[in-house]
Amino acid sequence: MGKSNRGRGIIDKPNRGRGTCPVCETTGIKLLYDNELNKEPVKVCKRCRNK
Repeated sequence: MGKSNRGRGIIDKPNRGRGTCPVCETTGIKLLYDNELNKEPVKVCKRCRNK
């Protein structure tokens, strides 16, 4: 995979896949991983995917 294709999978997501993580409250971070919070599916950051 060349450098020109990096990030192609998240370019169509709102705000390029970035937002505020609901677990650690970090802003401007990529939310790419599915997780459950209060029995509800949410997107979390890389650091919080195993919490």
